[in-house]
Amino acid sequence: MAGYAQTVRKQLLLLLEPLVEDCGFQLIDIDFLSDRGRWVLKIYVDRVCGGVTLGECADLSRELSRYLDVKDPITHEYVLEISAPGLDRPLRKVKDFEQALGMKVRVKTSMDIDNKKRHTGVLSDIKGDVIFLKIGLNERHIPMQYIDKARIVPELNK
Repeated sequence: MAGYAQTVRKQLLLLLEPLVEDCGFQLIDIDFLSDRGRWVLKIYVDRVCGGVTLGECADLSRELSRYLDVKDPITHEYVLEISAPGLDRPLRKVKDFEQALGMKVRVKTSMDIDNKKRHTGVLSDIKGDVIFLKIGLNERHIPMQYIDKARIVPELNK
């Protein structure tokens, strides 16, 4: 993600999380990216108990659109999309990682860890701000401060 998009994403996470929670949802993640010449703001939401319906996404889209029009954190045109996170759910907070213990995850880091920036393995433990991935016979320790993106890897055969 380019520097501009990453900066806007971080601002939007702070700005929108309280509003999304007031509407009865969890803010799972935000993507802000350029797609075929247009900017797209994708907001992923869920409920603690159960998923979200298409109607709820549409209602939340109208609410967030009004809010963003007033606050105007993005000064150019963009398309707003509200969606459930899907099977490859993003992991952003410690509690997200705790809920994914024992699952296969994919992690992208901002710096090399064991000479790699992309890591895929089973999330075996969390201690403080460090996650532990079981990769084959090895275990990789990744400080959360270096995680750019993390997602569950769906395993449909289980």
